[in-house]
Formats: sequence, structure tokens, C-alpha cells
Amino acid sequence: MNHTEPHLIDLAFQWPEYAENLFAQRFAEALKCSKAVIVLQDPDGTPGLVRLIGQHGLSEQEIQRAVLPHFDLRQESLSKLARKEGFVHVMWTKKPFKVGPLEQSILAATGMQSVYCCPLDLPDGRPGLIYAASTEQTVPQVSQMARAVRIAQSLTHGLVRQHSQQVTLQRAKRLEQVVRNSPDMITTLSAEEGTYLSVSRISQELLGFTPEQMIGRDLKDFMRAEEVDRFLQFLREVDETHQNRRCQCQHQHQNGSFVDLEWNVQADGPGIVIGVARSVAAY
Repeated sequence: MNHTEPHLIDLAFQWPEYAENLFAQRFAEALKCSKAVIVLQDPDGTPGLVRLIGQHGLSEQEIQRAVLPHFDLRQESLSKLARKEGFVHVMWTKKPFKVGPLEQSILAATGMQSVYCCPLDLPDGRPGLIYAASTEQTVPQVSQMARAVRIAQSLTHGLVRQHSQQVTLQRAKRLEQVVRNSPDMITTLSAEEGTYLSVSRISQELLGFTPEQMIGRDLKDFMRAEEVDRFLQFLREVDETHQNRRCQCQHQHQNGSFVDLEWNVQADGPGIVIGVARSVAAY
């Protein structure tokens, strides 16, 4: 093993470019194979249909012939037997009648004699598999299979982490779009001092101030003294009780006038609240 390569856990968490191919290489090397592929069902894909996400040792021609199309894992196959066991382990065979269409295509396209299969135990139940193929018809050692299982488990952790990050990013983008298109001013504030931590772009239309002119400044810069004390007490109560509450106050406009705002405020972590404000005059 090349000791300059990242540890399996580091590889799963750092997830460098072509991480799937690196895991395929590790899996192949653990079983003394020359080729490996990783297939996975898309989150929103047809149940049972998988696609190639990583490979090691295959030429472009072999990829085209063996694993580029989608394959249905609902058919009887070595992979189906592996997934029936209910735990992560390596299954292997050198007998053609024990393999399914995907495994047959891998063997036929690559000229290999034996195929190894390990299921990826994804928490959402999507089928995922990592295969390795060899020209030899030898029985793998227990230590080889144990290392291959560890590699498959680390790969699974990395895939789950990447999927979670993608979902989080998609949610953040959707939230950003909602905030950007909302007619209400959406803010986050510190409950103790009433400091604006974030402000949506609609603030300029509502109050004449850009978000940049408001972020980092306290409510006392925009409200009368008696309003500030009352509103800060309101924010602290929301932060302490974690109950959504409403109130009205007057907020200064950039032109010097005051705008009546209705606030809907909820807690968002220790000392932080989310405040959604709209002009009372507009409703």
C-alpha cells in the first residue's frame, strides 16, 4: 500500500476529485484484482436501476461495453444474493451461472475469470455495489475480504456525506430564492443587542437602506429609544421561550421618516432569532 495515500476515513471525509475511482482502485487492490467498478442508483431514479459512478482499470471501450448502460438489479444475480444477506460482506464466484446480467457484462467485456461483489449499505435503501474482477480463479483470503469490506464501508460513509451536503446545498439555494423573492424583509438578529446579522435585499425597497448598510448595526441605530427597549425585551423572550411571537414597532427609513412594521420572530439557536418584517401600511 502507498503510505502517501490518504487514510480511508480521510478519503471519505475529504472526498477529493475522482474519489469514487480511488475507492474502486483500493477495492481492486485489496482483492488482488486488476479492475473494479462502482454502481449506484440515483436518489430519484427508478428502483433497481443503477449507473456507473466510479471505476478502476477499465478502458473506455470496456466501460462502453460493460457498465455504461443502466442495469436492473432486481434480476437474479450475485449482487442480489449479496444484498439479501443483510450485512456488508464480499461475495465472489468463478461460475458463470451464478452471475446476473451486470456481472456477465463485466466479465465478458473485460475478459476476467472471477468477479467479487460487495453491497454498499446506504441508509436510504438505494442499491449500491462495488465489484472487482480478476483473471485468476483463486479463493480470496479472509484478510483480503475483511479489508475490502472496510473499503466498501468507508466508501458508503463518503457517499452518504456527499449526498447530505448536496441536499443541504439544494435546500440553501431554495431558501435563498425564497428570501430573494419574498415581499417581506427577512433578517437574523442577536437577541441580546438586537444586532442585524443578515438582512434580505427587500430592505432597500421597504426602508431605503441596503442590507450592507444595516448588517452589523444595532436596532438602536434605527429605532427610538423607547421602542428599542421594548423590542429587545421581545427578542429576548422569544430566544428564551422558543415561541414564535408577533409585535409591531416603528423603524426608521433612510429619508428620516418612520415606518410601522409588523414582526414575526422565532428563535434560531442560542442568542439568535429570525425576524420577518412587513410594512403595516401595505396590508
